[in-house]
Parts: sequence; structure tokens; C-alpha cells
Amino acid sequence: MRNFSQAQSDLELASSLAALEPTDGWEPDGDPNPYNLPLSSRHFNIQYHLGLSRYLQADYVGAVRAYEALPTTGRYANDESIAATSHWHYMALRRSGMAADDAAARALSLIHPGMRALDGGAYLELCLFYKGLTPQPPIDANATELELATLGYGVANWYWYEGRHDDAVKLWERVVNTSYWAAFGLIASEAELFRLGRLHGLRTHTQRRRARAPLRRGFEALVQ
Repeated sequence: MRNFSQAQSDLELASSLAALEPTDGWEPDGDPNPYNLPLSSRHFNIQYHLGLSRYLQADYVGAVRAYEALPTTGRYANDESIAATSHWHYMALRRSGMAADDAAARALSLIHPGMRALDGGAYLELCLFYKGLTPQPPIDANATELELATLGYGVANWYWYEGRHDDAVKLWERVVNTSYWAAFGLIASEAELFRLGRLHGLRTHTQRRRARAPLRRGFEALVQ
């Protein structure tokens, strides 16, 4: 629904309730991998999405705090959750404008080639690129629309904080016209374009799904 502030409020409440119940557990994935192995726990999902709700409102410092609270070891930590967290944590640090290079590097310290990627590996590919372990942005002509939504947002973000703003905007505009209207990369691209005054007038896939009213209400909250 793109109502980020209400999502943040709900997730902060969920986080406080979860703190009262130390017993965690695996949460079934909405789109199971071929091995039908859950990749994230209930407590992880609350904190991870709390970070995302803050990130989408450009509260990058708040997002960093949420991501830094996520465990990187233990029963419920795995390669997929580490890659996903590292991706958003790194981007939040870079976009905050307050992160030293060593802090950003620490966000990627657990990333290495050969990590398991039962979720498709898009976050891992981006992290390897951010870390300089792959030479080129991980987008090619054969990328599916879901891969483009995820990879495209990350690469566009990299363009942005490297000063290539026109390239970033063009890629964000390309992402919002993919078909995966619920992908986090597409939602984040919409938020970026909205803040730049570039979303209105684009005939996005989300708008074609008659999501105009909730989309508008959610994004208007970003600039209040």
C-alpha cells in the first residue's frame, strides 16, 4: 500500500512485543525456494522490515540502527539473510551521508564469493559488486523483471552516491515499469522518483494496477 509511516509504527510495536517473547521461530516464505527451506525467522522479519520502512522514508540513520540490531550468527542467521541485510545496511550507510568508508566496509565484512543463494542471489550479487569483487554492475540483457527490480534499484543507488545522478534516475524509471509492483526494489525506486518530483507522469505498472489512491497517500506522507 506504500503507507510507510503506518508500517513503521506497526513494526516498531511488533519489535517491542517480540522483545517480550525471546523464543523465535522460522517463518514460512511467501515464495518458497525449490528446497522449501525457510530463510528467515519471525524476529528477523520484524526488524528487517522495520529497517526497510525507515529506509523508504529516507530515514537512513534509523534504518542503520534497525539493520545493526539483526544477528549475524546463531540458528536463524544464514547466507541469504546476511546478504539481504548487508545490502540494505550498506546502502543506508552510503545514503546517510555520515558513514565513513570503514563503516560501510564493515557492513559488507561477511560477504564473500561462494555464499549460498537459495533466494536467487540478487542481493549477494549486489554486495559482491559493492565490495569490488565483481568489476561490472550485475545487470545484463537476460535479467528477468524481478531481477531487474532488485538489481536495478541497487545499481541505480550506486550511480546516485557515485554522483551519476542522471544514470540513477534513468534506471529507477526503468525499474518502476517492470511488472513486480510488490518488489522492494520497485517500491524504493518509486519513493526515490517521488522525492525528486519525477514519479508523476510516469505510467508505472503499479498505477496500471489501479493502485493510484493508496500509492498517492503513501508517498504524500514522505514529504509532510
